[in-house]
Amino acid sequence: MIALLLVVGLMLYVVLAAVGAVLVRRVFSTRRAKVVATFVLLTVAIMIPAVDHVAGHLYFNHLCDAEP
Repeated sequence: MIALLLVVGLMLYVVLAAVGAVLVRRVFSTRRAKVVATFVLLTVAIMIPAVDHVAGHLYFNHLCDAEP
C-alpha cells in the first residue's frame, strides 16, 4: 500500500511539474524565452528532491565521523 502511495505521489509531482511548465510558457512571448523558462522550471522540479538527498547524505557522514 505504501508503494502505491509513493507511485501516485510521484505521478502527481510529474503532472504538476508539466502543468507548471505549460503555465510558465504562456507568460513569455519569444520562443527562446519559452525554452529557457521551461528548462529552468523542470531543472528546479528535478533538483528539489535531489538536493535534499545530497544534504542528508552529507549530514549523515558528519554524524558518522563525529561519533566516538
